[in-house]
Amino acid sequence: MERLARRFRARPTGTILEGLHAEGWSVFTDVRWPGSRRGSVDHVIVGPPGVFVIDVKDWAGRIEVRDNSFWCRGRRQHRVLGQASEAAHAVAGLVSGPAASTVRSAICFERDEALVGWCYEVMICSTANVREMLTRRPPMLSAEEVTLASIELDLGFRAAADPPPRTPRLQMPGQRRSRRPREPRIRRTEPRISRTFRRGVLKLSVLGLVGILAISQVPKVIEYGGHLKDRAVDAVRPETVLPQIGFDSCAALRKVYPDGVGTVAAVRKVKGPWGVPAIQPDVYRASEVLDKDRDGLVCERADR
Repeated sequence: MERLARRFRARPTGTILEGLHAEGWSVFTDVRWPGSRRGSVDHVIVGPPGVFVIDVKDWAGRIEVRDNSFWCRGRRQHRVLGQASEAAHAVAGLVSGPAASTVRSAICFERDEALVGWCYEVMICSTANVREMLTRRPPMLSAEEVTLASIELDLGFRAAADPPPRTPRLQMPGQRRSRRPREPRIRRTEPRISRTFRRGVLKLSVLGLVGILAISQVPKVIEYGGHLKDRAVDAVRPETVLPQIGFDSCAALRKVYPDGVGTVAAVRKVKGPWGVPAIQPDVYRASEVLDKDRDGLVCERADR
């Protein structure tokens, strides 16, 4: 499809160049780029002025040639000039003798406006003046050299169009090529689990484990918080509430604490409908001599 499109676009220029056959020129149209698998050249012509590699463009817009380059719609076209020079260099490798030094590249635009200019070694022209710019150049090759260059180009383009021959592998007579046995393919019987599903299960497992550990530590945190609360209450309680800390007898202690006093751990173990001793660790430590049974409670009710 690309070659057909090139031929359709290059039809006006191709018609003009085909008319040079009568003047002793050789014209090659849509040939394979030497050394390239997909690249192609629109036209290659050989005549007395030399060998010209012509690239046809059907661009629209204003073309300006200045400063050894050309602009299209205000943009400088460095890449197109480089491709044209590469094509000329590749074609020059197919000819020998004086014809190799006369290979030039040209860019021809499909338009009625005449374009004249040179960008280094690349000729800029259009369909309106491509014939005049080629035929008015001074002759540099004789008729024999033109014929020789045409034959060399024809052979080179044919070789570039044909695929390279496949070289057979050498094998000793009587030797049989051994093939490596193919290993049997193991099929999975279990269902496949996607990687996203496995990652999700792993994340849920980790979160569940962290949650279980956090729940197991809740009682300890509550107990420690209550202990801190009791210590904070004792720290901010005014001295008028506690007339004294140490008591010599239970009668004197029960005047202030009717149900007795005790430590935090001991008071939390007390169960029943009777009065619960007050949590006063400092009072308990000051009156610890009254704790006969060593249960962490001082002067608790005897009916307990």
